[in-house]
Parts: sequence; structure tokens; C-alpha cells
Amino acid sequence: MGDSLLPLVSTGLILIKLSVLALYFRLFRSQFMKVTIYVLSTIIAVWWIVNIVFSRVECKYIWKEQTYDGSGCLQHSTTFLTATTVAVIVVNLTIIALPIYEVMHLQMGLWNKVAVCALFLLGGL
Repeated sequence: MGDSLLPLVSTGLILIKLSVLALYFRLFRSQFMKVTIYVLSTIIAVWWIVNIVFSRVECKYIWKEQTYDGSGCLQHSTTFLTATTVAVIVVNLTIIALPIYEVMHLQMGLWNKVAVCALFLLGGL
């Protein structure tokens, strides 16, 4: 992915994740949800900052002898990509599963709870 597209894609992803968390914040008012949403928002913001900084710095401060192609850029640092991919997967699964905790505490029948949970889980597809 080009250097100019990575910040744009990262910004789009963070805005989508934060909008889903804002929806959860408005729907569920428990202390557990508030704390979890604040923690996830912080993790997402740090992930975004790291992506923006890494996309700008990775080609400027690396010796040409350390690179594979001699250009001065490590285009795809596997350690960085693995770490960010794992973080994104964990955050996405947490965001998808977050409403299940609150729905299970609602005063409704079991099948209604399952139906509401299924609606929230369909949003993750």
C-alpha cells in the first residue's frame, strides 16, 4: 500500500470502530460498558497513532545497508504487521462480543436474548 494511503485507511478504520463504540455507549449505560469502551477507545487511538507515525518514519531513519532492496525503506516489517494485525483482531472481536454481556442481563426470555445477540453479531459480518 502506498505511503499516502496508509494514513487514510487507518483513519477510516478508526472512525468506524469509534462510531460503533459510541453507539454502544449510548445504548448501554452500565459501568462495565463505560470502562470497557474507554479502554478500547484508548487502544484504538494508540493503534492509529502508531500506524500514522510508522508510515511516516519507516523510510526516513533506516540505514540503506539494513534494508533488503537498498532503498532505505523496510516496506513491510513483519514484526510490526504481525503486532498490529493481532491487536486489530483482538479489538474487533471484543467490539463484536461486547453487547452480549449486556444483553444477557436484560429482563427478557432466553430466546429473545439469543435473537438480540444474533442481531448484534450480524453487525460484525
